[in-house]
Amino acid sequence: MSTMNEKIAAFGVVPVVVLEDVKDAKPLADALVKGGLPCAEVTFRTDAAEESIRIMTREYPDMLVGAGTVLTVEQVDKAVNAGAKFIVSPGFDEEIVDYCMENEIPVFPGCVTPSEVAQAVKRGLHVVKFFPAEQFGGVNTIKALAAPYTTIKFMPTGGVNASTDMEAFPSAKHLCSWAGLTPTNNESAGKKKSVRVSRAGCYIKPLLVQCANAVVKSNKHPEIRNRYLRLKKRRGHRKAIIAIARMLLTALYHMLKNGENYNAELYRKSGLPSADREITVEQAIIIARNQGYKIKSATA
Repeated sequence: MSTMNEKIAAFGVVPVVVLEDVKDAKPLADALVKGGLPCAEVTFRTDAAEESIRIMTREYPDMLVGAGTVLTVEQVDKAVNAGAKFIVSPGFDEEIVDYCMENEIPVFPGCVTPSEVAQAVKRGLHVVKFFPAEQFGGVNTIKALAAPYTTIKFMPTGGVNASTDMEAFPSAKHLCSWAGLTPTNNESAGKKKSVRVSRAGCYIKPLLVQCANAVVKSNKHPEIRNRYLRLKKRRGHRKAIIAIARMLLTALYHMLKNGENYNAELYRKSGLPSADREITVEQAIIIARNQGYKIKSATA
């Protein structure tokens, strides 16, 4: 169990996925592995879960694939036989936990109360799931539980609240810097060749780069592809892809922070604006805000 705990801690994040169709299993595994995050919790919420785990572990034997939303011992057997390397249950089910421990199957039960955490400690567990995180108080509750139970670590899942979680990043630039997508001045000038890579830079940056590589090859978003081609002429493929990854994360930041939908018009550029090109006042305000301007009333 300790080895599994260490592996998951090294990743820092475990993608929780719901697969409705087994044909999506291999492409998902491909993306995660190529993106530098060869780990996934496949939930047993659909009939495709068991076979999806089997496909993913067959294609990538070293990938850390587990089963989530496991509600019965029978599902534990199905998941393990399919290749699952760990089990996650939404609540603390004594039968499931004891069965897994007796059979040396790494298990992470859901715990949201001191009594449940105490049961986990009693059985020698060191990592538990905290679900649903938002509904049970999020970070504040985790801190309160962790104070007396110093040997326990929590994996929060469920109810991610964008307006709360994004408060850690005052601007899109802060988020991009945290993700390892914003070079320092010395790096940009070529004076500094190496920097300490953060955990986010290790795992989130490769995923974003993978997304950037995919989107510039797609015809669905010409505004992104065209910007990539312009950047590539001046800066080369690698720097252009990093810039596109930063653009994607910036767009995502504003979508989450402000509850906006993705608007391709905001990312289209041309040498001279078309005479008949129009945007709404709301879109103009968003563009100005994204450029760092503070919006105030005309009467102020």
